[in-house]
Amino acid sequence: MNRMENWQEGMRGMKVGVIGDFCLDRNNQYNNTKLKSLEYDAVPIERNLNPDTEFAPGGAGNVAVNFRKLGANVITFGVRGMDFASLYLMHLFGQQGIQHFGLIPDRMGKTPRYEKFYLQDKENKSQTKRLDTYNDNPVSLGIQQILLDVLRRELKYLSAVYIADQIPTEHNPCITPYLRENLEKILSETGVPVMVDSRERTREWIKSGFILKPNQKEIWEDYGNAEEFIMNRISEDESMKELFEDCTQEFLNRSNSPFMYVTLHDRGAVLFQKNSQPIYIPTLPFENGDPTGCGDALGSASLTALVVGETPLEAAKFGNAAAYHTIQQIGGCGMPTLEELFKNYGTIYEYGKWW
Repeated sequence: MNRMENWQEGMRGMKVGVIGDFCLDRNNQYNNTKLKSLEYDAVPIERNLNPDTEFAPGGAGNVAVNFRKLGANVITFGVRGMDFASLYLMHLFGQQGIQHFGLIPDRMGKTPRYEKFYLQDKENKSQTKRLDTYNDNPVSLGIQQILLDVLRRELKYLSAVYIADQIPTEHNPCITPYLRENLEKILSETGVPVMVDSRERTREWIKSGFILKPNQKEIWEDYGNAEEFIMNRISEDESMKELFEDCTQEFLNRSNSPFMYVTLHDRGAVLFQKNSQPIYIPTLPFENGDPTGCGDALGSASLTALVVGETPLEAAKFGNAAAYHTIQQIGGCGMPTLEELFKNYGTIYEYGKWW
C-alpha cells in the first residue's frame, strides 16, 4: 500500500473521463408523525422535513462527484436534455469544478431524474420510495457522433476512464450498441485503464478488455438463473459459493479482461483474476445504512488506486473503504475525501477488524 502522500503526488494532474448516463437526483425527506388519516385509518400522515429538497448529480454524475471528492480532475461525457434538470445538473457540476462540455445537449431528449424519498423516524433515516423519470427518445446517430468526436479530442488529456452504463435498455440509455462498439475501439488504443459498470449489459462488454465491475446478481443473470441465486447465501452455503465462483471464473475466462471486481452488497467484494483463485475482500458490517451509491464509491476509489500504482487487490480494499463510508451517509453523495478514505482503510484492514 502506498502512503497518502504518494497518492497525492500521483493524482497531481490526474484527469478522469466519466462516460454514461447522467441524471439529476432529488432527495426528499419526510417524517412519519404516527397520526392517522381521518378518511382512511391505515394511512399515517407524513410531514415533509425538507421542503426545499436536496438536489445532487445521479448515475454517472455521482461517479463524477466521487472522483472529484478524492481530488481528481473530471470531464463528463454523455447526453443531456434541454430542460430544468439539465440546467441544474450543469449548475451542480460547475459548483464542484467538474467539466461538463462533453455532455451533448439533445433537444429531443430528457435528462433522467431519480426521485428518492427518505423517512426520518426518531434517530433512524431510511429510503422508503423511489420514483424515476427516463428519456423518452433514443439518442440520435448524429448526437452519438458528436459525443465521440468530443471524446477523441480530449483523450490525450485523460489518465483513466470510467463508463457508467446504467439505465435499462428499454429507457434509451446513453450508451447504445453503436456507441459501445466505438468506445471499445477508441479507448482500447489509448492504453489508459478503463473500468465499466454496466448494470444489465455487463456481458456485452466482455470482449472489450476493460476492467469490469458487476455485482453477483449481474453475473448470475448471465446464466439466466437470477431467481435461484440468493445473495446472502454466498457465504453460508458452500455449494452456492462454489457455483458462484465457477460461474464468475467462466465469465472472466470468456472475456478479454485481465481481472474483474464483483461486489457482494454489504459483504465487500471479490477479486477475480485469470488462472488464480478468487480473493475475497471483506468489509465491516453496518446496520441501518443506505447502500445507494456504494458500488459507485467502490469503483471510483479502486480505479483511482490503480492509476496511482496500487495492485488490483489493494485497489479493491480502498474501494471497500470508500463503500463503507458511503453506506453510512443517508441521501446525496457519500464519497469520502482522500483523508477519510485512508482512515477507513486503516479501520478495516490495518487493525485486524475483519468481517
